[in-house]
Amino acid sequence: MTHLTSASVSGIDDDTARRLLWETGDHWENAKVYRHYLPRILEALAPPQRCEDLYPAHLFETLTYLRFRDWPATEQQMVKDYLRLVAPVLEMTDQDRHEWHDSYNQL
Repeated sequence: MTHLTSASVSGIDDDTARRLLWETGDHWENAKVYRHYLPRILEALAPPQRCEDLYPAHLFETLTYLRFRDWPATEQQMVKDYLRLVAPVLEMTDQDRHEWHDSYNQL
């Protein structure tokens, strides 16, 4: 964990970004720490990395656990905009897309 806290977010390699994406909400110290790493986590979802989440609702469950609705409105909007824009390029089944869409709408 020391290498994570001492490295810049942009310096986090793809494998570590994937592991951060897969962490559940209760594994994070708090929402502030998660928000610090969230740009790299979100970047890992998109091409060229296209890191597959554990299941479509996982990211949304983590955001909900970390009280996403209490985050500053500008941060919420930026995350939602990114997720809306990246969704079409994610490799998902029709069922997964439906789950992603439903989870997104519950944020």
